[in-house]
Amino acid sequence: MTALGKLTGHIGSVMCLTVGQSVLGRDQVVTGSKDHYVKVFDVAEGMLGNVGPAHNFEPPHYDGIECLAIQGDVLFSASRDNGIKKWDLEQQELTQVEREREREREREREREREREVVRRCVCVCLSPVLL
Repeated sequence: MTALGKLTGHIGSVMCLTVGQSVLGRDQVVTGSKDHYVKVFDVAEGMLGNVGPAHNFEPPHYDGIECLAIQGDVLFSASRDNGIKKWDLEQQELTQVEREREREREREREREREREVVRRCVCVCLSPVLL
């Protein structure tokens, strides 16, 4: 097998890829990299030379991309940052972010607020009464 073209544009190693078709019926390769970015390449049979990305999804993940999946016109990307992003392939934009770390931080902030309320109650209850 002879390579005819090379997909270029990532500055880190490509860790995963998936293939699909655009709304216009063009063949596409979607790549995820250690550089935190997801890129889409339009490819056609017989392409030669270097092929740059047709689209670079923004914002990037906070760590390297580990997994990609296409379902219809939706792309899911999963990263080592424990985040999953849902992208609209037709509009080429982010539609949803699931971030386990962010949810955990919010739970920790809530626990800290609860602890502060308890500390204040204990301080008020145990403070000497001034007459």
